[in-house]
Amino acid sequence: MSKPSGILLALALGGCGGRTLTDGACDCSDAGVPPDAPVAAEAGLEDAAADAAPTDAGTAGAAPGDASLPDAGAPDAGVEIDAEGVAWDPYPRYCSEDGWCGANLTFASVWGAASDDVWLLAVGVVESDDGWPASVLFHWNGSRWSTDEWFASWPDDSWGPPRELRALWGAKSDDVWGVGSGGIVHYDGSVWSRWSTTELTVGDLRDVHGSGEHDVWTVGANGALLHWDGLAWREHLAPVDHDLNAVWVESPDAAWAVGAEGTILHFDGTEWASTYGGTTEFFDVWGGGWVVGAAATMLEWTGTSWGIVTSSRLPTHADLRAVWRSSANDAWAVGQDGTVLHWGGANWSLVPGAGQADLYSIWGGAADDVWVVGAASTARHWDGYGISRPPSATDGELFALWGSSPTDIWAAGRDLVHWDGSSWAPALKPAGADLLTLWGSDSNDVWGAGYGGAIVHYDGDEWTHEPSGTSATIPAMWGSVHDDVWAVDESGHVLHFDGEHWSVWPTGDHDSLSGIWGSSANNVLAVGGHTALHWDGNSWSGEEVSAWYHRAFGSPGGDIWVSGSVGGGRYGANILQRWHSESSEGNLSGTFGHVGGWAGNDDDVWAVLQISEPLIHWDGTEWTPSSTGSNSDLNAIWGNDRDLWALGSHGTILRQRRE
Repeated sequence: MSKPSGILLALALGGCGGRTLTDGACDCSDAGVPPDAPVAAEAGLEDAAADAAPTDAGTAGAAPGDASLPDAGAPDAGVEIDAEGVAWDPYPRYCSEDGWCGANLTFASVWGAASDDVWLLAVGVVESDDGWPASVLFHWNGSRWSTDEWFASWPDDSWGPPRELRALWGAKSDDVWGVGSGGIVHYDGSVWSRWSTTELTVGDLRDVHGSGEHDVWTVGANGALLHWDGLAWREHLAPVDHDLNAVWVESPDAAWAVGAEGTILHFDGTEWASTYGGTTEFFDVWGGGWVVGAAATMLEWTGTSWGIVTSSRLPTHADLRAVWRSSANDAWAVGQDGTVLHWGGANWSLVPGAGQADLYSIWGGAADDVWVVGAASTARHWDGYGISRPPSATDGELFALWGSSPTDIWAAGRDLVHWDGSSWAPALKPAGADLLTLWGSDSNDVWGAGYGGAIVHYDGDEWTHEPSGTSATIPAMWGSVHDDVWAVDESGHVLHFDGEHWSVWPTGDHDSLSGIWGSSANNVLAVGGHTALHWDGNSWSGEEVSAWYHRAFGSPGGDIWVSGSVGGGRYGANILQRWHSESSEGNLSGTFGHVGGWAGNDDDVWAVLQISEPLIHWDGTEWTPSSTGSNSDLNAIWGNDRDLWALGSHGTILRQRRE
């Protein structure tokens, strides 16, 4: 099954120490998901055959890269996604140990024994003090998803669960296998446990499939081939040492494996032999049907050999990661950028509706019961008529966040979405307005700005373009009241709205400006590069600073925090510190790439960093990391007395309840 690689970064901050998940620790109904979002059952799962045959419906594909999994403490594997007494739409969401719900997960593999018994593997869940990712197994019971098992991993593979699970397959509901980087796990109908492989050379295993409970194969890096005969796992010799990405087993006397360098292997019951060669990397195989790979490569089994499906027959150029077939006239292939192809017996056609994230795995219980899963929390269901919509309002990157109340919050980036207290919904955005910043004085007076000098305004009814006086990108804005709003652009201009129109304020020639914040109408700071400008209520005064400033944020009437770098311009060591404060408490330096922040008051400050644990909190005494459980990049944070919200790549929107 396919799965993307993880990136591990370090934060020079103290760990939280000894954190664990506990039952009911998080109410994921607060993850920004509409309580009435369509569920798989509504999309036709209840009409699917409950006894769909599992043995011909394995997981498939191979994801790029190799991430690792660490020790994340000892979380309780039985934590339910929903909290008792709280309505929750049945969607595979995860709540972190620090209460952040809505983590943008990467789903690497899906397999089911029936329409009401489906397993889903999420990878890259960050839940440890050292920032190593972990794997989470979700289970679908026909009406909702729940977290069933949580696998941490240690750098030393000699003990602990696998570093990273990558693929799932089962012979039946109480006989399910999982494989990954460093080992094999098994589900017996009650619990998941690690299978002893101490006498085997087990490396990076990438896929698993079988014809029955006594005939299971797993394949992996460097030509790894292992077979389960019902008693033990045994290694087999491969005729190549290329990485093997996928395996498909028809019977004890017929199996296929595919991988790098055009590798296609066939097993005849006695030995494996190479049957194809080339340079294309193949990611998945459905024996007696199809092989898929990089750059829309597809092979079709003719009955005696594999033939190339010409590009004219495929409506895509994307990498294809997984393939599944229910019959000769019904097959599916999924891959890069949300590509979903369907074979109806005569040709392949594109099926819209799966979003834009890469897809890595596909499984079906029947022709009208098919799951496709992948990056950015993508888990979509086909019911024979269409693909179910996701519960999130966007899968585009989000950069800005602002709200007037717990029931009126805006998030913006490529798309514009709104939270009304129960769900996020897309809003009609003026054409060409890709936004980087938001600010408002109340629910009927909200400003946004971004690329190309775009400024837009919301009056309570609609968003409209407003003349800005600049064509340069506007990365930041702040205001004290509705007729006193400031913004900065990347040409070094300071812009001002006086209640009637925007104008460019004369401040002299400066570096590109990228941050602005004020503690009051008479204390506003604009920064960018080696420039810091200060507004005292009457005029702007500037100074050249040794640091390279990038961002500014703070709380009403409180300290203003600035971030940037020192000792090498924009590429030096990062800093985060109070502006012109007598106190140096809380000032940071190191490698963390600050990108945003929000403060409720001087003792409640949040910063968004470009590291593996991206959120840190200042309580007036110390900074502590806050685990989000997400491997998505975050760009902004905003809060009120009731909630904290954070957002970032692939439409990630996280929520933490403060009450």
